[in-house]
Amino acid sequence: MSTLQRVFVNEIGKIVHAEVKGVLKDLKKKVADQALEIKALTAAIKALGGAIQAPPAKPKAAALNLDLTPERQDLAAKYDKNTLVDLVRKTGLTQRQLAILFDTSLVSISKWMSTKALPRDAMKAAIVEVANLDKADIIARLPEDARENRRSRHQKTVHRRAVAKAAKTRKRNAQKDGKIRKARVKKVPSTASISADDAAKAVANLMTAPVSE
Repeated sequence: MSTLQRVFVNEIGKIVHAEVKGVLKDLKKKVADQALEIKALTAAIKALGGAIQAPPAKPKAAALNLDLTPERQDLAAKYDKNTLVDLVRKTGLTQRQLAILFDTSLVSISKWMSTKALPRDAMKAAIVEVANLDKADIIARLPEDARENRRSRHQKTVHRRAVAKAAKTRKRNAQKDGKIRKARVKKVPSTASISADDAAKAVANLMTAPVSE
């Protein structure tokens, strides 16, 4: 390689090195700027995460005793298809409130009440144990915010029963009044028929009566 060629190659190398060095410097600056932006975004996300409220926790009822001792196996044996139905009649609870009371799903409660499925023996014992409590004690096992629906539903049930009872009473009284009216109509004799009969008897008596001299 001639001296001219070596000089030419060296100059090209210097130019390329300078260009690459400038590009690398710009890239480093951009990377540093992006790192700062990422750091700022991370801090903002953390701040937003702290500001966002956690979803409300599912209401929890009083804890159930799910131990299956020999004594509780005897208790589970008392469970039958009417246990939950009788519990609803006794307390007026909804299926949603039963699900909260026994810490299970609405689907499970629905299947247990329709006898499409049966709870485990430990749950059977817990249900029978709760069902044997007084109404007030059963309601007290529910969390406070899960009792309102029972009250409003109970009020509606009482009102509906009162309306139905009043309607039955009115109907019964109307039927009773109707029967009394019919009986009175039957007891009242016809005035026309009495007058005709009396007249006929009077004429017959006159015709057969002896004539006095």
